[in-house]
This record gives sequence, C-alpha cells and structure tokens, in this order.
Amino acid sequence: MPPLYAYRVITPDGSGETFEIEQSANAPAIKKHPTTGQPVERVYHDAPSLNLKHSERRERQILSADNLTKRGFSRYERDQVTGAYHKSAGETGPEEIQRED
Repeated sequence: MPPLYAYRVITPDGSGETFEIEQSANAPAIKKHPTTGQPVERVYHDAPSLNLKHSERRERQILSADNLTKRGFSRYERDQVTGAYHKSAGETGPEEIQRED
C-alpha cells in the first residue's frame, strides 16, 4: 500500500480544499488537483503512513559487519568495563573512541 499524502488547493485566503492521495514515496508531488486542475500544494502535518514490513533476519543482514563495511560505514561497540567504543566493522575511522571527561 503506497503512502497517503495530503494536499491543499492554493487560494489567496488559504481556505482551499484539502484532500489526500495515495502515491509512491518516489513520485514527485502533484502540482494540480486531479479532478479540477486547480494548483495545489502538499500539506506537511504528519509523516506519511508507511507500512514497512521487515523481518529480524533481514535486519541482521542489513546491519551485518560485511554489509556495513561494503557500504562504507563503521560500527562501534561499547566496552562495558572501560566505557570506550571499539570498532567492530568498517575500514574508516579510529579503532577506538573514548569519552573525554
């Protein structure tokens, strides 16, 4: 199901009709009312309602060390004893990050 976006007909006093339309997240904002052809603007009052389904397995794949490294990211994990962060994935950045007191 594509996200739902709100639009308002542009009027001088701001009292134009507001309506909602389903469109792909990649689709450009519409410029004209689909029925009347009047100019419209997108209304940003809430985030679009996206129904994203993913599995824990897919999430683990996305956050895997190999996938992060391949995409140029680094991952750090906190050492519970020292409080320092040690690099656990990636090729860029320092090997360790310590908090300055």
